[in-house]
Amino acid sequence: MLATLWDYSDTLFPLAVLLLLLPCKQMPGRQLLSAYLVFTILVMGYTNYLADKQTNNLPYYHLYSLGELLLLGPLLYGFGAANRRLRLSLLTGYVLFWLVNIIWLEPPKVFNSYSATLLSFVFSFLCFRYFLHLVQSDQILSFQKQPGFYLASGVLFYAIVTILVISSYKHKSWFSTDDLYMIWSIQQVANIIKYLFFSTAILCCYWQSRPAGSSS
Repeated sequence: MLATLWDYSDTLFPLAVLLLLLPCKQMPGRQLLSAYLVFTILVMGYTNYLADKQTNNLPYYHLYSLGELLLLGPLLYGFGAANRRLRLSLLTGYVLFWLVNIIWLEPPKVFNSYSATLLSFVFSFLCFRYFLHLVQSDQILSFQKQPGFYLASGVLFYAIVTILVISSYKHKSWFSTDDLYMIWSIQQVANIIKYLFFSTAILCCYWQSRPAGSSS
């Protein structure tokens, strides 16, 4: 059972977070987060199915990167200060690069290392932007109660690990087979940690919605 949980963690953990989120009506950005989780479950579930059938699943990672930007990007953006021009610039710039990458650089049957890395940098920027907004507001006094803090922390952690992992795979001749397996395992652990951060964000909302005076 533990082996199954590990092998399909990219599908099972978002499913667990979605089940935790569904009753939480007061979660900020609930609709976007729900859509992102459903999208992740469907795409990652299907890529796992194709992998089990020894069928090339790499085209769906191209699709997933674009879907992440469209669903998770606005969620992160919504926690920071509003800037419509910046939002449009990031979206347009990434979509154009994504198209160039899939047409000329890394076709559908090749892993989208360039667009995935750029997406991680975009997410890192949005997370740092949120943290800057947080420290400049009164919310910093209760940051540990802010769902956005945990969502951004999880995304930032995973984005940084992704950049390092993809960089390692682009130079895989430097590493042994065992080293590459360990690097991929680090990526899986980082993904699990991201969803644990998401769960903590949702639990914050449950905690804040308790009736005043209820026991801890």
